[in-house]
Amino acid sequence: MSKSVKLHENLVEPWTTPVRITGEEAPDVLAQYSSDSTNWHDVYTETDKYIRFSYDGG
Repeated sequence: MSKSVKLHENLVEPWTTPVRITGEEAPDVLAQYSSDSTNWHDVYTETDKYIRFSYDGG
């Protein structure tokens, strides 16, 4: 069975053979959310308008 992925509009191409990427592991990404860009928290709420990311542990 052939699988395909939609790339854009009516363009469709077949899946390729998967490749395992090797090397150093990427750092964990931490995300924090805020409704006012001053007070930050780790769990998203519906009133949040801002997000920030850390790639170095905070």
